[in-house]
Amino acid sequence: MQLQIGDKVSFIDEKREGTVTKILNPSTVQVEIEDGFEIPVLIKNLIRITPTQKIDISKIEPEIIKESITEELEYFDEEDELTSPLFVDKKNAKKTVFLAFEPLNQKDLVPDMFNIFLCNASDCDILFSCFLKQNEKYTGFCYDAVSSNSRYLIHTIEDEDLEKWQHLRLQLLFYTTQENDIKEPIDKEIYTNPVKFFQKGSYVYLPELKSYCIPFYLYEEVVPQIWEEEQWEQDKIDKIPVRNIKEMLKEHASIAGLDKKHVAAPYIAEVDLHIEQLVEDDRGLSSYEKLNIQLDYFSKCLDAAIVQKFKKITFIHGVGQGRLKEEIHKIIKESYEGVKIQDAPFKKYGVGATEVLIPFNLTL
Repeated sequence: MQLQIGDKVSFIDEKREGTVTKILNPSTVQVEIEDGFEIPVLIKNLIRITPTQKIDISKIEPEIIKESITEELEYFDEEDELTSPLFVDKKNAKKTVFLAFEPLNQKDLVPDMFNIFLCNASDCDILFSCFLKQNEKYTGFCYDAVSSNSRYLIHTIEDEDLEKWQHLRLQLLFYTTQENDIKEPIDKEIYTNPVKFFQKGSYVYLPELKSYCIPFYLYEEVVPQIWEEEQWEQDKIDKIPVRNIKEMLKEHASIAGLDKKHVAAPYIAEVDLHIEQLVEDDRGLSSYEKLNIQLDYFSKCLDAAIVQKFKKITFIHGVGQGRLKEEIHKIIKESYEGVKIQDAPFKKYGVGATEVLIPFNLTL
Protein backbone atom coordinates (compact mmCIF):
# COMPACT_ATOMS: atom_id res chain seq x y z
CA MET A 1 0.00 0.00 0.00
CA GLN A 2 1.26 3.45 -0.92
CA LEU A 3 0.37 6.36 1.33
CA GLN A 4 0.52 10.07 0.66
CA ILE A 5 0.69 13.14 2.86
CA GLY A 6 -2.84 13.93 4.04
CA ASP A 7 -4.14 10.34 4.03
CA LYS A 8 -6.40 9.47 6.95
CA VAL A 9 -5.25 6.16 8.44
CA SER A 10 -6.23 3.68 11.12
CA PHE A 11 -3.83 1.55 13.17
CA ILE A 12 -4.18 -2.21 12.70
CA ASP A 13 -3.11 -3.27 16.20
CA GLU A 14 -4.84 -0.59 18.28
CA LYS A 15 -7.89 1.66 18.27
CA ARG A 16 -6.26 4.84 17.00
CA GLU A 17 -6.51 7.05 13.95
CA GLY A 18 -4.38 9.79 12.50
CA THR A 19 -3.21 11.69 9.45
CA VAL A 20 -0.04 11.11 7.41
CA THR A 21 2.12 14.23 7.68
CA LYS A 22 5.43 13.04 6.25
CA ILE A 23 6.98 10.19 4.24
CA LEU A 24 10.05 9.08 6.22
CA ASN A 25 11.19 6.28 3.91
CA PRO A 26 9.65 3.63 1.61
CA SER A 27 8.34 1.59 4.54
CA THR A 28 7.64 4.25 7.19
CA VAL A 29 5.50 7.38 7.51
CA GLN A 30 4.99 10.00 10.18
CA VAL A 31 1.43 10.14 11.53
CA GLU A 32 -0.22 12.89 13.55
CA ILE A 33 -2.55 11.22 16.06
CA GLU A 34 -5.56 12.63 17.88
CA ASP A 35 -3.65 14.39 20.68
CA GLY A 36 -1.48 16.30 18.17
CA PHE A 37 1.66 14.20 18.58
CA GLU A 38 3.52 12.98 15.49
CA ILE A 39 4.93 9.45 15.58
CA PRO A 40 6.75 7.22 13.06
CA VAL A 41 4.73 4.16 12.00
CA LEU A 42 5.43 1.26 9.65
CA ILE A 43 3.10 1.36 6.64
CA LYS A 44 2.33 -2.35 7.13
CA ASN A 45 0.66 -1.45 10.46
CA LEU A 46 -1.74 1.07 8.89
CA ILE A 47 -4.96 1.05 6.82
CA ARG A 48 -6.07 4.01 4.70
CA ILE A 49 -9.65 4.90 5.66
CA THR A 50 -10.32 7.97 3.46
CA PRO A 51 -9.06 9.17 0.07
CA THR A 52 -6.10 11.53 0.00
CA GLN A 53 -7.10 14.88 1.45
CA LYS A 54 -6.22 18.06 -0.41
CA ILE A 55 -4.02 20.44 1.51
CA ASP A 56 -4.43 24.20 1.17
CA ILE A 57 -0.82 25.10 0.30
CA SER A 58 -1.56 28.80 0.62
CA LYS A 59 -1.86 28.34 4.38
CA ILE A 60 1.54 26.66 4.72
CA GLU A 61 4.68 28.74 5.08
CA PRO A 62 6.92 28.54 1.95
CA GLU A 63 9.95 27.56 4.07
CA ILE A 64 8.11 24.51 5.40
CA ILE A 65 7.10 23.39 1.90
CA LYS A 66 10.67 23.78 0.64
CA GLU A 67 12.09 21.85 3.62
CA SER A 68 9.59 19.01 3.18
CA ILE A 69 10.32 18.65 -0.55
CA THR A 70 14.09 18.73 0.06
CA GLU A 71 13.90 16.04 2.74
CA GLU A 72 11.84 13.75 0.52
CA LEU A 73 14.21 14.20 -2.40
CA GLU A 74 17.10 13.18 -0.15
CA TYR A 75 15.34 9.92 0.56
CA PHE A 76 13.93 9.13 -2.85
CA ASP A 77 15.88 8.80 -6.04
CA GLU A 78 14.09 8.58 -9.41
CA GLU A 79 15.97 5.42 -10.29
CA ASP A 80 16.05 3.70 -6.88
CA GLU A 81 14.03 4.85 -3.89
CA LEU A 82 16.14 2.75 -1.51
CA THR A 83 19.38 4.63 -2.15
CA SER A 84 20.39 8.15 -1.22
CA PRO A 85 23.70 10.05 -1.06
CA LEU A 86 26.01 10.17 1.94
CA PHE A 87 27.32 13.47 3.25
CA VAL A 88 31.02 12.79 2.67
CA ASP A 89 33.91 15.22 3.04
CA LYS A 90 36.05 13.71 0.29
CA LYS A 91 39.21 15.47 1.48
CA ASN A 92 39.13 14.25 5.09
CA ALA A 93 36.78 11.26 5.27
CA LYS A 94 38.03 7.71 5.68
CA LYS A 95 37.03 5.27 2.98
CA THR A 96 34.75 2.88 4.85
CA VAL A 97 31.79 0.57 4.45
CA PHE A 98 29.55 0.08 7.45
CA LEU A 99 26.12 -1.01 8.59
CA ALA A 100 24.23 1.66 10.58
CA PHE A 101 21.21 1.22 12.84
CA GLU A 102 19.58 4.67 12.92
CA PRO A 103 16.75 5.32 15.43
CA LEU A 104 13.93 7.26 13.83
CA ASN A 105 13.48 9.24 17.04
CA GLN A 106 16.70 11.29 16.89
CA LYS A 107 15.65 13.77 19.53
CA ASP A 108 15.50 11.37 22.48
CA LEU A 109 17.19 8.34 20.83
CA VAL A 110 14.23 6.18 21.79
CA PRO A 111 14.93 2.68 20.46
CA ASP A 112 11.44 1.93 19.17
CA MET A 113 12.09 1.98 15.40
CA PHE A 114 15.26 1.82 13.32
CA ASN A 115 16.37 2.29 9.75
CA ILE A 116 19.11 -0.18 8.81
CA PHE A 117 21.46 1.36 6.24
CA LEU A 118 24.37 -0.17 4.35
CA CYS A 119 26.66 2.85 3.93
CA ASN A 120 29.29 2.85 1.19
CA ALA A 121 31.82 5.62 1.80
CA SER A 122 34.44 3.89 -0.35
CA ASP A 123 35.54 4.86 -3.86
CA CYS A 124 34.00 1.69 -5.36
CA ASP A 125 30.51 0.52 -6.21
CA ILE A 126 29.46 -2.51 -4.19
CA LEU A 127 27.37 -5.58 -4.91
CA PHE A 128 26.09 -6.99 -1.62
CA SER A 129 24.11 -9.85 -0.13
CA CYS A 130 22.53 -9.75 3.32
CA PHE A 131 21.68 -12.89 5.33
CA LEU A 132 19.92 -13.44 8.66
CA LYS A 133 20.71 -16.37 10.94
CA GLN A 134 17.73 -18.57 11.77
CA ASN A 135 17.90 -22.01 13.40
CA GLU A 136 21.71 -22.00 13.16
CA LYS A 137 21.54 -21.45 9.38
CA TYR A 138 21.71 -18.27 7.32
CA THR A 139 18.78 -17.29 5.12
CA GLY A 140 19.07 -14.67 2.38
CA PHE A 141 17.23 -11.45 3.18
CA CYS A 142 18.15 -9.15 0.28
CA TYR A 143 20.77 -8.42 -2.37
CA ASP A 144 21.43 -5.37 -4.51
CA ALA A 145 24.06 -2.78 -5.45
CA VAL A 146 25.02 0.47 -3.73
CA SER A 147 27.14 3.04 -5.51
CA SER A 148 30.12 4.90 -4.10
CA ASN A 149 29.31 7.50 -1.39
CA SER A 150 25.74 6.28 -1.06
CA ARG A 151 23.58 4.55 1.50
CA TYR A 152 21.08 1.76 0.93
CA LEU A 153 18.03 1.24 3.13
CA ILE A 154 18.06 -2.48 3.87
CA HIS A 155 15.03 -2.47 6.17
CA THR A 156 13.08 -0.58 8.82
CA ILE A 157 12.42 -2.53 12.01
CA GLU A 158 10.75 -2.11 15.38
CA ASP A 159 12.44 -2.78 18.72
CA GLU A 160 10.69 -6.15 19.00
CA ASP A 161 12.51 -7.24 15.80
CA LEU A 162 16.01 -6.59 17.20
CA GLU A 163 16.34 -10.20 18.33
CA LYS A 164 15.76 -11.40 14.75
CA TRP A 165 18.60 -9.12 13.61
CA GLN A 166 21.16 -10.29 16.20
CA HIS A 167 23.15 -12.40 13.75
CA LEU A 168 23.81 -10.98 10.29
CA ARG A 169 26.13 -11.96 7.52
CA LEU A 170 27.10 -9.59 4.73
CA GLN A 171 29.05 -10.37 1.58
CA LEU A 172 30.54 -7.49 -0.42
CA LEU A 173 32.06 -7.37 -3.90
CA PHE A 174 33.87 -4.16 -4.94
CA TYR A 175 33.85 -2.70 -8.45
CA THR A 176 35.42 0.39 -10.02
CA THR A 177 36.42 1.50 -13.51
CA GLN A 178 39.27 3.61 -12.10
CA GLU A 179 42.85 2.39 -11.97
CA ASN A 180 43.18 0.90 -8.52
CA ASP A 181 44.27 -2.16 -6.60
CA ILE A 182 41.52 -4.77 -6.71
CA LYS A 183 39.92 -5.08 -3.27
CA GLU A 184 39.33 -8.55 -1.91
CA PRO A 185 35.67 -9.59 -1.44
CA ILE A 186 34.40 -9.36 2.12
CA ASP A 187 32.41 -12.01 3.96
CA LYS A 188 31.59 -10.64 7.41
CA GLU A 189 29.45 -11.94 10.26
CA ILE A 190 28.00 -9.32 12.61
CA TYR A 191 26.58 -9.79 16.10
CA THR A 192 24.24 -7.00 17.22
CA ASN A 193 23.64 -7.25 20.96
CA PRO A 194 20.01 -6.06 21.54
CA VAL A 195 20.97 -4.68 24.97
CA LYS A 196 23.29 -2.18 23.28
CA PHE A 197 20.34 -0.46 21.56
CA PHE A 198 18.82 0.55 24.90
CA GLN A 199 21.99 2.28 26.11
CA LYS A 200 22.24 5.89 24.93
CA GLY A 201 26.02 5.74 25.21
CA SER A 202 26.05 3.25 22.32
CA TYR A 203 24.96 5.89 19.79
CA VAL A 204 27.55 8.00 17.98
CA TYR A 205 27.03 10.92 15.64
CA LEU A 206 27.91 10.00 12.04
CA PRO A 207 28.59 12.99 9.75
CA GLU A 208 27.93 10.74 6.72
CA LEU A 209 24.29 10.32 7.83
CA LYS A 210 23.96 13.52 9.87
CA SER A 211 22.34 11.47 12.62
CA TYR A 212 23.09 9.37 15.69
CA CYS A 213 23.49 5.66 14.94
CA ILE A 214 25.09 2.43 16.08
CA PRO A 215 27.63 1.55 13.36
CA PHE A 216 29.16 -1.84 12.53
CA TYR A 217 32.19 -1.46 10.27
CA LEU A 218 32.71 -3.96 7.46
CA TYR A 219 35.65 -2.34 5.66
CA GLU A 220 38.08 0.48 6.30
CA GLU A 221 40.89 1.55 4.01
CA VAL A 222 43.84 1.93 6.32
CA VAL A 223 46.14 4.90 5.82
CA PRO A 224 49.44 3.76 7.35
CA GLN A 225 50.67 5.94 10.20
CA ILE A 226 54.30 7.00 10.00
CA TRP A 227 56.21 5.81 13.05
CA GLU A 228 59.68 6.95 13.97
CA GLU A 229 61.97 4.02 14.79
CA GLU A 230 62.87 5.52 18.17
CA GLN A 231 59.22 6.09 18.97
CA TRP A 232 58.38 2.50 18.06
CA GLU A 233 60.89 1.18 20.61
CA GLN A 234 59.99 3.65 23.35
CA ASP A 235 56.21 3.25 23.21
CA LYS A 236 55.13 1.78 26.50
CA ILE A 237 53.12 -1.37 25.97
CA ASP A 238 51.60 -2.93 29.08
CA LYS A 239 53.45 -6.19 29.60
CA ILE A 240 51.41 -9.38 29.54
CA PRO A 241 52.66 -11.64 32.37
CA VAL A 242 54.15 -15.00 31.43
CA ARG A 243 51.46 -17.70 31.54
CA ASN A 244 52.05 -20.94 33.39
CA ILE A 245 49.31 -22.78 31.56
CA LYS A 246 49.19 -25.81 33.87
CA GLU A 247 48.83 -23.58 36.93
CA MET A 248 46.27 -21.47 35.09
CA LEU A 249 44.16 -24.57 34.40
CA LYS A 250 44.20 -25.53 38.07
CA GLU A 251 42.89 -22.08 38.96
CA HIS A 252 40.40 -21.95 36.09
CA ALA A 253 37.64 -20.60 38.36
CA SER A 254 39.39 -17.23 38.32
CA ILE A 255 39.44 -17.10 34.50
CA ALA A 256 36.36 -15.51 32.94
CA GLY A 257 34.61 -17.60 30.30
CA LEU A 258 34.76 -16.71 26.62
CA ASP A 259 31.86 -14.50 25.52
CA LYS A 260 29.30 -16.55 23.58
CA LYS A 261 29.34 -14.03 20.72
CA HIS A 262 32.86 -15.23 19.85
CA VAL A 263 31.92 -18.90 19.54
CA ALA A 264 31.77 -19.71 15.81
CA ALA A 265 31.40 -23.52 16.16
CA PRO A 266 31.95 -26.14 18.86
CA TYR A 267 35.41 -25.46 20.37
CA ILE A 268 36.19 -22.90 17.66
CA ALA A 269 36.12 -19.14 18.29
CA GLU A 270 36.60 -15.86 16.40
CA VAL A 271 37.46 -12.55 18.06
CA ASP A 272 37.45 -9.19 16.28
CA LEU A 273 40.08 -6.95 17.89
CA HIS A 274 39.20 -3.76 16.01
CA ILE A 275 38.97 -1.07 18.65
CA GLU A 276 35.38 -0.08 17.78
CA GLN A 277 34.34 -3.62 18.74
CA LEU A 278 35.91 -3.31 22.20
CA VAL A 279 34.95 0.17 23.41
CA GLU A 280 31.82 2.26 23.05
CA ASP A 281 33.73 5.39 22.01
CA ASP A 282 37.44 5.44 21.08
CA ARG A 283 37.60 9.20 20.60
CA GLY A 284 40.33 10.70 22.77
CA LEU A 285 42.29 7.46 23.05
CA SER A 286 45.88 7.54 21.86
CA SER A 287 47.27 4.86 19.54
CA TYR A 288 49.10 3.30 22.47
CA GLU A 289 46.01 3.24 24.70
CA LYS A 290 44.05 1.53 21.94
CA LEU A 291 46.82 -1.02 21.46
CA ASN A 292 46.91 -1.83 25.18
CA ILE A 293 43.13 -2.33 25.25
CA GLN A 294 43.34 -4.67 22.26
CA LEU A 295 46.21 -6.69 23.74
CA ASP A 296 44.50 -7.00 27.12
CA TYR A 297 41.30 -8.30 25.49
CA PHE A 298 43.32 -10.67 23.30
CA SER A 299 45.01 -12.14 26.36
CA LYS A 300 41.76 -12.59 28.29
CA CYS A 301 40.11 -14.34 25.33
CA LEU A 302 43.06 -16.65 24.77
CA ASP A 303 43.16 -17.55 28.49
CA ALA A 304 39.46 -18.37 28.39
CA ALA A 305 39.81 -20.44 25.22
CA ILE A 306 42.59 -22.53 26.76
CA VAL A 307 40.69 -23.10 30.01
CA GLN A 308 37.51 -24.06 28.11
CA LYS A 309 39.56 -26.45 25.94
CA PHE A 310 38.94 -24.75 22.60
CA LYS A 311 40.82 -26.16 19.61
CA LYS A 312 41.21 -22.97 17.63
CA ILE A 313 40.64 -19.25 18.08
CA THR A 314 41.04 -16.71 15.27
CA PHE A 315 41.98 -13.13 16.14
CA ILE A 316 41.04 -10.50 13.54
CA HIS A 317 43.57 -7.72 13.93
CA GLY A 318 43.37 -5.98 10.53
CA VAL A 319 46.29 -4.89 8.40
CA GLY A 320 47.36 -1.36 9.31
CA GLN A 321 51.09 -1.15 9.86
CA GLY A 322 51.16 -4.56 11.48
CA ARG A 323 51.96 -3.59 15.06
CA LEU A 324 49.00 -5.33 16.71
CA LYS A 325 49.79 -8.53 14.81
CA GLU A 326 53.46 -8.25 15.77
CA GLU A 327 52.67 -7.84 19.47
CA ILE A 328 50.20 -10.76 19.41
CA HIS A 329 52.79 -13.08 17.88
CA LYS A 330 55.40 -11.88 20.36
CA ILE A 331 53.15 -12.50 23.38
CA ILE A 332 52.22 -16.02 22.24
CA LYS A 333 55.85 -16.98 21.63
CA GLU A 334 56.98 -15.58 25.00
CA SER A 335 54.03 -16.41 27.25
CA TYR A 336 52.10 -19.38 25.84
CA GLU A 337 54.47 -22.30 25.44
CA GLY A 338 52.99 -25.08 23.31
CA VAL A 339 50.40 -22.85 21.59
CA LYS A 340 50.87 -22.58 17.82
CA ILE A 341 50.07 -19.70 15.48
CA GLN A 342 49.54 -19.38 11.73
CA ASP A 343 47.97 -16.96 9.26
CA ALA A 344 44.20 -17.36 9.01
CA PRO A 345 42.71 -18.43 5.63
CA PHE A 346 43.35 -15.66 3.11
CA LYS A 347 40.08 -16.29 1.25
CA LYS A 348 38.02 -15.36 4.32
CA TYR A 349 40.22 -12.87 6.20
CA GLY A 350 42.76 -11.56 3.70
CA VAL A 351 46.00 -10.87 5.57
CA GLY A 352 44.30 -9.36 8.61
CA ALA A 353 43.87 -12.34 10.96
CA THR A 354 45.90 -14.89 12.95
CA GLU A 355 44.82 -18.41 13.90
CA VAL A 356 45.86 -19.71 17.30
CA LEU A 357 45.90 -23.51 17.57
CA ILE A 358 45.63 -25.09 21.02
CA PRO A 359 47.04 -28.66 21.07
CA PHE A 360 44.81 -31.23 22.71
CA ASN A 361 47.48 -32.41 25.16
CA LEU A 362 47.98 -28.85 26.38
CA THR A 363 44.62 -28.79 28.18
CA LEU A 364 44.62 -32.34 29.60
